[in-house]
Amino acid sequence: MEDPGSSEGGFMQSLRSEPFRRRVFDNNAHIEVRVTEEAEGDCMYASIVAAISPEEHMEGESFQALSELQLRDVVARGVTDEVLQQYSCDHGQGMAHTEFMHSVNNLEDLSQQIRLPRQVWGDSYALAELARHLDIVFLLWSEPLVPLRKFNSGYPFVAIPAPPVCRENKELRYIMLQHTRREHYNLITWNQQAVFRFSDLPPVVLQRWSHIWDDDTNGERKRSTRKASASSSGKRKCSNAQPEDGSSRGSEAKPEPKKNGRNGHAASKSKPGRVKASAPVNDFKPKRNSSK
Repeated sequence: MEDPGSSEGGFMQSLRSEPFRRRVFDNNAHIEVRVTEEAEGDCMYASIVAAISPEEHMEGESFQALSELQLRDVVARGVTDEVLQQYSCDHGQGMAHTEFMHSVNNLEDLSQQIRLPRQVWGDSYALAELARHLDIVFLLWSEPLVPLRKFNSGYPFVAIPAPPVCRENKELRYIMLQHTRREHYNLITWNQQAVFRFSDLPPVVLQRWSHIWDDDTNGERKRSTRKASASSSGKRKCSNAQPEDGSSRGSEAKPEPKKNGRNGHAASKSKPGRVKASAPVNDFKPKRNSSK
């Protein structure tokens, strides 16, 4: 079996269904990638809207039908001073797709910018806020993390919110997303299903994301280790600003992003060897998304 986290030439030549499921999901015929046609910052929202649309519901499930603008409103209503500070920092460091900050002076300005289509691109904060609001865990396969697999055995299979995720929580629903090196988001389905309870997740998905779930035997140890790691990291200026739900926008274990990088986990001023081998699984959070 091919390494599910690897690809020829460093990156996969195609991320559409057939090569993707062959290289990542043991050629499981039930896996399908639904390529999101919308671009320029809306692809993440469009993928989620497609997942929670009525025709995608499994039997006995119900989701309030939400539009991209309604999802953006959820994200806009959750902004905090920390989120504003992080965007300001990203803009000051020359991060791509932060031009909207020219129009932002306070939280109200930021909220208004987020509500506008194709203005503030979907990112880690948006995913974490939607996960909290909708009781969803987003299971991401993130192509930019493929080269970092040597430093973290969980990559490129990550989750938002950050693990551990309680497998006993019957209220949680799961949605799989593909996050490409061009920072585009696509919906991943299995057997034409887009939303799952834990008990309905197929074996290949449980295996690929096996490291994210809590359990009765080691869950407390995972929580204690994560808490100890967080308390010892300390605060650093213009980095690691965290949403209120505790998900991290950055990690000491990841290289510092380049000024022209599109995300905080792939582009780096540092050599890859500086990434700590003990990096907590799934501290990754995508920061910006685009289609091209």
